[in-house]
Amino acid sequence: GLITNHGCQRVNNLYKKHLIETLLGAAVIFSAVVFLIFTFNRTQDNIRSGEESLTLYADFSSADGLKVGSDVRLAGVKIGSISAIELDKADFIAIATLQIFEDLLIPDDSEAVVISEGLLGQKYISINAGGSPTNLLDKDSFLYTQGSVDIFNLLSKFSGKSN
Repeated sequence: GLITNHGCQRVNNLYKKHLIETLLGAAVIFSAVVFLIFTFNRTQDNIRSGEESLTLYADFSSADGLKVGSDVRLAGVKIGSISAIELDKADFIAIATLQIFEDLLIPDDSEAVVISEGLLGQKYISINAGGSPTNLLDKDSFLYTQGSVDIFNLLSKFSGKSN
């Protein structure tokens, strides 16, 4: 009876070990599937929205910190993203292509400003809506823009002048 009991206990321990490993593996696979579904849905939303989106252009003296995929926000709400950033080789300015996913009528005197989330946060483009009765149309450019401000460069200039 002793040998059989010991053998059963060993089989039980092996069974418990395999059960725990199987459950952990299932949890990892489940998490990966949920992540993939979430990512796919976000991508599909952007693709679907892209079909009805408004393409606008904004010229900046400095697009430092902006990248493809950065947010475009109006009143703090994401309304689109940056689909391309290119250098105008003739004028040495950055041209950002904005995809606006919302069905919005943006006044043509609105301003596109590069903003930073906090001191070291990611940068995004904030649109300050104007008051013009005329709206920006597809493929239009913002008349007013304000590029990226390098805080560290600004502080070093300020501290250099005070000496």
